[in-house]
Amino acid sequence: MTDFTSYSTQGEADAVYPRSYQSDEQTQICEVNISDDDIEMLCPDVSENLYGACTREADCSVDDTAWVMRWNNYCSAVTQSGGNSARCFVGMSDEAYTGGVTTVPAQSGIGLLSQTQATINNYWSFAEEDGEILGSDGKGTQFSSVDPTATDRDYIEVIRTSSTTYTVEFFSDSGYSNSIEQESDSCASSLTSLNFMSFKLQSSTTGSILGFDIPDVAFANAVTVYPS
Repeated sequence: MTDFTSYSTQGEADAVYPRSYQSDEQTQICEVNISDDDIEMLCPDVSENLYGACTREADCSVDDTAWVMRWNNYCSAVTQSGGNSARCFVGMSDEAYTGGVTTVPAQSGIGLLSQTQATINNYWSFAEEDGEILGSDGKGTQFSSVDPTATDRDYIEVIRTSSTTYTVEFFSDSGYSNSIEQESDSCASSLTSLNFMSFKLQSSTTGSILGFDIPDVAFANAVTVYPS
């Protein structure tokens, strides 16, 4: 479990959760906030697609058939506008982001995609192999009982249940016992080496805003039930 309270400087936090695709001059945020002790993700209202990310490499070689990732998910902001989406991805991916702020490399990942625009405001299970990890091709199932809503707090668990299957589940409690909704989907068996806990975002070009604060994250390798 990471609760982010141990970092006394931004440099200490960035050494563990390095930031990519952003600079101090850019308004999108994807980083550990040492004042609030959380990961802060914010897709602002800007005029172009900008990308931001922070990632943490796992302390082990992540199993290709079984792992669990959990996080406390507070929705800090939602504004629906225009036809271009603000998007956030949280899950496991095969590499940290590198490169510029207006392009994104092909990546693989399994996790949760959040998306908002004028006519869309949804959560999706998500699995993408060597493609756009913030795009639409990797969408699995849209959640019907929960959507991004400002000030809502949910507890989310992603489980890789086999080489070709995974689940994403929302809970209402920090003990991950009161299920709101679970979606199970398939993924490619060649989707391997997902060794990075990843927090990634893409800003909208038409006014949509989407934000999350994540005060704790947990990961367990080579299991399909989180250890008690």
